[in-house]
Amino acid sequence: MEQVNYLDSTGLGVFIAALKSTKEYHSEMRLEGLQSRVQRLFEITGLNSIMNIESTVQGGK
Repeated sequence: MEQVNYLDSTGLGVFIAALKSTKEYHSEMRLEGLQSRVQRLFEITGLNSIMNIESTVQGGK
């Protein structure tokens, strides 16, 4: 995720669908290296509480 500096509702929808799939197939997904603005989006939406997000946040603008 280090190269992702923008994420909109469509992108969030992709992650939600992926999370549903991981539960269905008893697997795990972990997001790492989020830029601060993307991390903030996950926090605002509350997705950070249901997704496995590595705490190391990359810098960013």
